[in-house]
Amino acid sequence: GQVAGNTGCNAFNGPYRATGNELIMGPLASTRRACPTDLGDFETIMMDALAKTRFYVVRLHELFLYEGRDAHVRLRRSR
Repeated sequence: GQVAGNTGCNAFNGPYRATGNELIMGPLASTRRACPTDLGDFETIMMDALAKTRFYVVRLHELFLYEGRDAHVRLRRSR
């Protein structure tokens, strides 16, 4: 499949493969807009976390992304 999103500054997209709870994303491409420093730092961390994700768990209205044993990203559905 294809994943697409926005970090708050740049848009990104790329392929993903999901089998059961396994989730592999990438390579991810993104636009290259200049971002304020704090948002740019967040974007770097988030894109790195997405690229390292290996499996996921959904609990209630939250999506947890895992690289190893501990979740490194928790996403919550906005209202």
